[in-house]
Amino acid sequence: MPGVDHYEVCGAQGEWGPPVDCGTGTSTDWDICREGVCIDSPKYAAGFDDVSGWDTNPWPPDTLLLIPVVVENDVRVFELELLTGAGGGFVKMAVWDDRNGYPDKLVIAPDVKNGLLTGAERRSRFPTPKLPELVANRTYWVGAVFSTQATIYSRYNDNVNYLSYNYAFAGDFTDLDPFSSGPAGASAGAPYDVGFSIIVKDLL
Repeated sequence: MPGVDHYEVCGAQGEWGPPVDCGTGTSTDWDICREGVCIDSPKYAAGFDDVSGWDTNPWPPDTLLLIPVVVENDVRVFELELLTGAGGGFVKMAVWDDRNGYPDKLVIAPDVKNGLLTGAERRSRFPTPKLPELVANRTYWVGAVFSTQATIYSRYNDNVNYLSYNYAFAGDFTDLDPFSSGPAGASAGAPYDVGFSIIVKDLL
């Protein structure tokens, strides 16, 4: 099998035929190949995309907010997503891998770096056209920085602490690769989950 996005047709004599694309439509709807058959792998959120009953709290501009998200399976990333309690202003998002409980190398910085906080659900999504892959059973840090004061959703969780850094909205995150090259220190927030997530499909 040439790769997870292709399969090969078996000919009448048992020989392999040419590779055939799985889900030859838009790249955001690629299927996954298993045992020579294209199958659908539904998208889902790693993180928090349901904030029913959560509190809303203000978050200042030019302050990067990061939460840890554990990816349970090998996945391909399609979008980053956040939910806010009020529209208006702009936001940028990115993902870093983890080293000893802190963000380290920049692994995802979507092409859309200036998303507007709008929509009926106040749901902002950032497509990742290159469809990067993340590894199972690892922690990743999902971060967002806002151009003006934002209203974020949060929920108490005594097993998780978010991190915050002073970081200008005008930045493009390249100076945070690795993260240690950027802000000198982290400010550990209260033990809360935040309404950030990574929209993924499993690699089967």
